[in-house]
Amino acid sequence: VIVMLFIGILLKMVMQKSILYACILLAVVQFSQKALSQSDSLHHRDKISLELLQIKESQNGGHVFTGSQLQYAHEWAWEGSEAVSTLKSQIGAGAVFSRGILGVNFHLMPAEWLYKWKVTPSLFIGTVLAADYNYQLYPELQSGVSYWFSQFSAGLAAEYRFQALENNWRVMGTTSLLGLTSRPPEVRSPYFFDLGFGEALRYLHQNIGFGSVNQFSRTRFEVQWQANNTGNNEPIRLSYTFDIDAYFYLPQWIALRHGLTLTF
Repeated sequence: VIVMLFIGILLKMVMQKSILYACILLAVVQFSQKALSQSDSLHHRDKISLELLQIKESQNGGHVFTGSQLQYAHEWAWEGSEAVSTLKSQIGAGAVFSRGILGVNFHLMPAEWLYKWKVTPSLFIGTVLAADYNYQLYPELQSGVSYWFSQFSAGLAAEYRFQALENNWRVMGTTSLLGLTSRPPEVRSPYFFDLGFGEALRYLHQNIGFGSVNQFSRTRFEVQWQANNTGNNEPIRLSYTFDIDAYFYLPQWIALRHGLTLTF
């Protein structure tokens, strides 16, 4: 259902001549066709992540808000003889604090699609396409003002597999190269009240424009331990993750996440 909703949003944006959205849509379609043609190797995985979250919002005087965040993701994974591919959707929420002041963060990733080619039996290199939303509220600072960072990005992905201590390990990472981003206006009225579901949907794509590595960054790093598989079920996986989302132009914004992820 999430993927279908995401495709619908993409179709609407393609009508508005957003080329990158069209590329993401084509990637999802390609993955779906590949998965259906290789149904025996299609795996479903659930992920639960507990994260330490830090957010620095320049429009809040540069205060660093620190707290925890809980996220859930569902992943469709396909692995062939020459390549691996995954499609993941994720949703989460967290509470952060600075000097006793509360902030709330909502995270939605409708889709992240990775396609990696096998370079060696242990090394995979490929591409990543992602749609990612972060939406923040600071009730004690600005009761009616919201903040957001929306991004639709394309970048590089890599994965290295090895064995250690009689277990399987994977080191994976992605980084953005270009995309489309949306941030709040640099100058906002102190009486501007914009909370609400309808306002969030409208503002999450406000002032959206093209950017590259000089404007924003979306970086993901993961070290994954995989339990030995003793049956036909998916093996349990435990990961350490480190994520960076940053917007370098005004108004500047950065979020860091250290997490533990259980995949089953």
